Amino acid sequence: MTKEALKKKILALLEQRNDATVLRAVHDLLEAPSSGRGLKSRLERAVLEGEADLAAGRSMNLSSFEKRIKTSLRKRLGH
Repeated sequence: MTKEALKKKILALLEQRNDATVLRAVHDLLEAPSSGRGLKSRLERAVLEGEADLAAGRSMNLSSFEKRIKTSLRKRLGH
């Protein structure tokens, strides 16, 4: 696939997406410089989002988290 064809394919895929999380991840990937500034930005945003979740009461205890992860893994593995 040529560089131009790849760009067109990526743009077409992005046009189909409405999920802000996916779009933000693509943005961060493309924006991230090799110096690590992009990583710092993503980590800061994750911390701020986590703090907002905690402040809004969106949290769970360890046993609930473990149960949720196990259920998710079982579904993905087909068990």
